[in-house]
Amino acid sequence: MFDVYFYEAFEEEAKVLKQYLPSHIRAGFIGKTIQEQQDEFPPAKLISIRTQSDLPEQWGGHLDAILTRSTGYDHIKNYQQKVKEALKYGYLPLYCNRAVAEQAMMLWMVLLRKLPRQIKKFNDFNRDGLTGFECERKNLAVMGVGNIGSEVAKIGIGLGMKVVGVDIVKKHDFVHYESVEKALSGADVIVCAMNLTKENMAYFSYSRLKAARKGAVFVNIARGE
Repeated sequence: MFDVYFYEAFEEEAKVLKQYLPSHIRAGFIGKTIQEQQDEFPPAKLISIRTQSDLPEQWGGHLDAILTRSTGYDHIKNYQQKVKEALKYGYLPLYCNRAVAEQAMMLWMVLLRKLPRQIKKFNDFNRDGLTGFECERKNLAVMGVGNIGSEVAKIGIGLGMKVVGVDIVKKHDFVHYESVEKALSGADVIVCAMNLTKENMAYFSYSRLKAARKGAVFVNIARGE
């Protein structure tokens, strides 16, 4: 039996983890999720997952601890409520917060600059319909200004965008906070970086998104729900 077992460990990640693990720790790695691997029992008392693995309830009595390699931990809280056992749980609040924020920037720039359409027209060099928009002076609304959302706000400010944040906790003094209604109505770019709770499930309903201005770009780097 392993001391620790890592599910959803892609090749580059597993290589780095092995460099930092002490030699006396017996660790296992698999790129698959728990349900893809179909393990009847956990291969270690301590398991580490990302966000896609479904933790079997029957594993509760065979584990000492669960670590999720993610900022979000709603899936861990759900499992904790199901098994109701004295398991230890951990998450990584600053895991890739800058990298995810830069991913969000890349996505909204791809949309503003119409990159998918540009790529399609590379072969015939047809430039019609390719005119996009610059970020400078555009309005960026960051929905959820936590560890990731605050980095999104910093990037937007650095690009010369007018940045507003929407959050029930207003902990960053460099962010101007507004109501969700006002933020959506004025935004050219909307980035969702919210955590997932029972209270904000299906937060972006059709009626809520209708309040956004026509042509606004929406980027979701949070849970699909």
